[in-house]
This record gives sequence, structure tokens and C-alpha cells, in this order.
Amino acid sequence: MMSKKIGLIGNMNNNNFALLRYLLDQGLDAKLVLMKNDGVGANSHFSIANDTLNKKKWTKYIKQSNIYEDPISALNFPFSWVLFAVKLFKFFIKKKDLVLPVSKKTIINDLSEFDCLIGSGISPALLSRVGFNLTIFYPYAFGVEYLEETTFKAHLQSRNSIIRFFSNKIYKAQLEGIKQSKFVVNSDMGITKNILDTYSVEQIHYGIPLLYAEEEETMCHFSDKNQTIIKDLEKKDFVLMSHVRHLWVKPNILSEASWLMQNKHNEWIIYAYSEFLKRHKVNSVLILFEYGEDFQTSKDLCSNLGIDQMVMWLPKSSRKDILKIMDYIDIGLGEFYSDFETTWGGALIEFLSRGKPVIHGLNISQTKFETNYGSELPPILVANSSAEIADKIEYLFLNKNKIKEIGKSSKSWFDKYCGRGLAAKFVNLLN
Repeated sequence: MMSKKIGLIGNMNNNNFALLRYLLDQGLDAKLVLMKNDGVGANSHFSIANDTLNKKKWTKYIKQSNIYEDPISALNFPFSWVLFAVKLFKFFIKKKDLVLPVSKKTIINDLSEFDCLIGSGISPALLSRVGFNLTIFYPYAFGVEYLEETTFKAHLQSRNSIIRFFSNKIYKAQLEGIKQSKFVVNSDMGITKNILDTYSVEQIHYGIPLLYAEEEETMCHFSDKNQTIIKDLEKKDFVLMSHVRHLWVKPNILSEASWLMQNKHNEWIIYAYSEFLKRHKVNSVLILFEYGEDFQTSKDLCSNLGIDQMVMWLPKSSRKDILKIMDYIDIGLGEFYSDFETTWGGALIEFLSRGKPVIHGLNISQTKFETNYGSELPPILVANSSAEIADKIEYLFLNKNKIKEIGKSSKSWFDKYCGRGLAAKFVNLLN
């Protein structure tokens, strides 16, 4: 295995960049193959520079491809050019990002050097065009991207026959590519598992190495602005933080069932913090980020509740900056989905990697989790309502010794099940 070349296709959420570094640490011959639109436009905050303090160190292990992370990459001529015409119209009229058709020759030229391929996103569909298969496919979206993820599923059911036609072609190519993958790694035991089960797709229930936690860092890597933020935090007695995307106001176009799978309930955090402040007079601050469709509505809610002065709003930030700020907080606040058995995303993992206790929503029992995933449940404080979040905040505030105790257990869990320990499982699959 050591002589084989491994290509990691695409870098949504910086997942593959994290996995790349773990594979290199294991002595494997691996490269990250960036899509043409990785780290730019809507995905600009998922750039290499935002996820490392030493970009130059990793540059030789990164290859820029001419393939786009986009449905257009799944289509052959003439369908790809018809879709391109639509995208060209949107580029000029709606200022949407422009993507170009991708030929089979381009795919072969960019990926033929690799013996093993790891990917998510559109990679199964685009590889099926040229007879290549993924060694490991892992979905990053609930319901699987370009299969039954909520927004894409709406396209499959569109009243517009043209939208339905193209969506179905992409759907069939994606499903074929997933079924041809040697291994499918799925970290979601809820909706994603159920959907893959309906297609008889065998799954391995590992997490994904979302975060590389082995880089050395010093304050000299930190901007003057962020050093000022840290100095402000050091003056506080109790610091809470949520860097989850603000998504809690239901769009009219989504059904209640579809919205249930997307609503992160950021408002629960704000209501809970307001309630905590009523119970305790403390020099405290809640850090939130201007990230997501509904952050302005969250700001308005803070104002309506009269807690503006106790909330610190930071701009959408790079992961390397967020991780450094985490060193100066007491507790983290995760995501709070309702009534379905999802687990967590990158935000929770980032808190655990820095040894911070996390209050997080969870609707799966400890027994079922440990049976399905073959790992211990992390030491999170489970809360599934605003009232429960407030109670957990108060518990940690009144039991400061628990903050350090749970934080230490959190870091140990991360190293065993999410960092080096999880990366070793991927190496075993590649072997």
C-alpha cells in the first residue's frame, strides 16, 4: 500500500485537507486535488490558507485540477453545454459564480496518476463518466449530496420538466458512482443512513477526520485584531462561544419536514443565555459569528432581549483563528437539531479538539450510538431545548471544576476517535 498514490478529490469544509495531513503523517503518498472552485466565491472560507498556519509546508502536496465541484461535471456533451448556457445566464443576470463544462479528457488527465481516490461531493458522478471508481466515498450532506439532500431533492420533484430532467441525470450518475465505490463511510446514523439503506449501499460507520490538530502555533501567528479580542476575553469571568452557522428562520419554500433537518436552532442559545444572565450576575460574554443566512435576525433577538452588551459578534472567520480564540473560552455551544438522529458536524469536533466542554443537541441514545459507531459517546452535555441549554450553562458555571474535567475528557476522546485514531481507520481501509 505504501507505494500507491492516493488522491483526495475536492476540499469541501476543508475535510480532505485535514485527512491529507493525517495520511502524510502516516508516511503515505497522498495529494489533495483541489476543484477549480474550491476555496473561492461562496466557499472562500474553506480555503487552505484559512486552515493552516503554514501553507507553504503543504503546497507540494496539493494539486490544482480543472474540474468543478458542480453538477455540470457529471454531464457529457451536449447536456453539459445546455447547463452551461443556463449558468452563463445566471452569471450575467444574477452574478452567480460561473463554472465551465468538464471534458472526460480533463478528468482523466487530472486523476489518472492516482491508484486510490477518496472523495465526496460530485466526485462519484464525475468519475463514473470515465470508468474510474472511488476507493472511499463519504457524504458531507444530510441525505447525501446530489442524491436526496433537501435542496437537490426539491429539484428532482420540480414542476419544471427541464429542471427535473437534468436533476435526474445527475442523480442517476451520482447513485451509480456511489454504488461503484469500494467503501462508503457514513458518519450520520439518521437520515443519511436510512437513505443509503434504501439503495442497499453497504456503509462503514466511521466519522470523518474533519480537523487536523497537530500543527504548532504561537501568538505570532495571530493578527493584532485577534490579539485584542483575546485581551478582552481574558478580562471576562465566564466565556461562551458558538461559531455555528445561523440558520433558524424557516424559508417559505421548505416544508416542515424538510426544515426539521436543517434548523440549527441558534435562537435556543440566545434565549438560554438570556435566561442564564437573569439567574446570575456575572462578567460574562457570549461569542457569536456573523455567519449564515439568519445572523442579522439573531442580532435583532439579542437586542430585543436586552443582552447586546453581553454578546460579542465577530465576522465570519477562518478556522485557524476560531481555534485560537477557543483557547480563551470556558464552554462551547454546538448545534441543536430536533427529533432526528443526526450527531454533529465540524463545530463540535473543533471544541473537543481544544479540550472544551460542549453543550450540544442529540437525539440518539448512548447505547445505540456506541453499538452503531463502535466508539464511546463523547463527553458532551446533551440539551434539546432552550431551557435545557440554560440549565447546562448554569451547571458548568456553578461547577467550575467540571469545566476542566470534562474538557480533558473531550480532548482525549478527540485524539482517540476523531484525530489520529480515526485517521488510522482510513489508512486501514486504504490498505
